[in-house]
Amino acid sequence: MINIRRSRRRSAACGLVLWLAQCFVTAGAATLPAESDTLMLAEYEDGSGTTPQHALREALRAALDESPYLNLVPDAVIEGVRHGSSASTAADDLQQICQSVHARAYVRGTLTRASQGASLQGQLQALECSNGTPLAHEEFTAERARLLDALGLAAQRLRLDLGEPPASVERFSTPLSQATSGSFEALGAWSSGLTEWREHGAAAAIPRLQKAIADDSEFAAATYDLGLAYRNSGQEERARELFTRAFALRSHASRRRVLNIAAQYHAFVTVDEQGAVQAFREWSTSYPRDYKAVSNLGSFYGDVCRYPEAIAQFELARGMNPADVVSHEDLMEMLIAVGEFKKARAVYQDILRLHLDDDSPHLYLYVIAALENNSAEMATQSAWFEDKKELQHEILSEQADAAALSGNLGQARAVRSALSASLLLLSHAFSRPACRGLSAARGEGARGGAVADGAAQSRHRAAQRHGALCPAPTGPERRPQRRHRLKAGFVRRFSAP
Repeated sequence: MINIRRSRRRSAACGLVLWLAQCFVTAGAATLPAESDTLMLAEYEDGSGTTPQHALREALRAALDESPYLNLVPDAVIEGVRHGSSASTAADDLQQICQSVHARAYVRGTLTRASQGASLQGQLQALECSNGTPLAHEEFTAERARLLDALGLAAQRLRLDLGEPPASVERFSTPLSQATSGSFEALGAWSSGLTEWREHGAAAAIPRLQKAIADDSEFAAATYDLGLAYRNSGQEERARELFTRAFALRSHASRRRVLNIAAQYHAFVTVDEQGAVQAFREWSTSYPRDYKAVSNLGSFYGDVCRYPEAIAQFELARGMNPADVVSHEDLMEMLIAVGEFKKARAVYQDILRLHLDDDSPHLYLYVIAALENNSAEMATQSAWFEDKKELQHEILSEQADAAALSGNLGQARAVRSALSASLLLLSHAFSRPACRGLSAARGEGARGGAVADGAAQSRHRAAQRHGALCPAPTGPERRPQRRHRLKAGFVRRFSAP
């Protein structure tokens, strides 16, 4: 349970060590937040006009997210509720949204100019979702140059107010300017990049994330997120460069981010299986409520052909956060890899029930239909893409491989010609450099004409670098005479930050 504790007000002049020694005011015993308790982060209202829009909110999210005890509602879930209503930032509307996302409490912040001098005054307040009862209230003052770290200290006190043990707060706390960036411009670009990602996909986030690291070259979190955006957009070499840079910068990141960066570095850059699994395990042990640690370990298991372990991880991850479509889609992919087509279709029904449908499940259903020689279902799934010009290359790529699988090489060549035209139109339609990577993410094999094992076999990225081939599955679905490469199916996406 989240526990109500007494409000405290402290000046930012009280540094972290001094604050721990002299400024802490005891406020009674705390109750640990229950595993089911979730916290919604509302807007941070900056009435001072000193920071870019949403910069402080993103910084506050990073500060609260460092806690292994607080479950923050994903921003994508909050935005989904907001887009479906006319809710504002008024208290009543925030309570309504908070209840809609099944949170226990919400946190809102404000920043104003002090009545005298150049100081800024900030407040953090946690309120009960059900009735708006205040749970905790923290205040701070700071000059602009020290604002981020003052906000970080206030967030630490708020964590204590909400019942997190002092030892945990001490262990999992990084000065906020170090955990994120001391540049408000970089923070603003980072925040807008993540919003673009949630609303328009990874490729759309790249320009803003690039600006964030241009504004602050030591911004480890933004560097990692940019690498992830490139990877999810199919530009893997660029992603490796950025993951390597983020790994070198990991001392400029929060504890959670350090673990995240290390896991991705070992899994995707060095492809050190033992090191990667150990890093993911350390991440999930330190943050047992973080579904991304579980889901990303599943993606790595898939990369190294350990399908049963991958399936187990994705099942666990989607149970931890059903709203994250990536875990559902990756589970579909792995079930296809082991020939469990019926179970893969059942996962798609879950996706529909949760209103998470997008392009990837339809590619997977098309692949299943092709492997089962079900032309009617192939046509149904192809039709889903007809009015989606920006996604045409995805289904064309699968159609080309399906034609090759059936032995119709002439048709395969014709479809690949259409695919090339679709990608050319796509490259003209978008100015973002990442758009070229969509063909790599969704249709790499269309240029090379490679075919693969019929039961959803794939030469994974990691396996390719070691010259290894995943062992072919057994059972009635196997077609060893052909090699069908599932491009869309086997370039897994990682959960957005």
